[in-house]
Amino acid sequence: MSNNSFNSNGYQTIFCDRIMRMSVSASVSKLDFGSFTNENENSSLEITTRLVIPTEVLVQTLPLLLEQISNQDMKNGLVTDLKKLIDYLNNN
Repeated sequence: MSNNSFNSNGYQTIFCDRIMRMSVSASVSKLDFGSFTNENENSSLEITTRLVIPTEVLVQTLPLLLEQISNQDMKNGLVTDLKKLIDYLNNN
């Protein structure tokens, strides 16, 4: 992956609650992302965004993803952050 990157003028951050669907072919892969329609018990998921990416790039990204989620420092930090959140929720 290139280190010579920057955010374009059209840079966007998109939040999603789930990866809803995924399809893979030899040339491109498609990932559909979804978000809850509202925040109550009747909420449903709707597909809001589709990412189309060259399959080769997706496959090249998998080792980096696996490395990051298996990194013990990352796991420890996540556990610490979750414990702080739980303590906050229990005390407020």
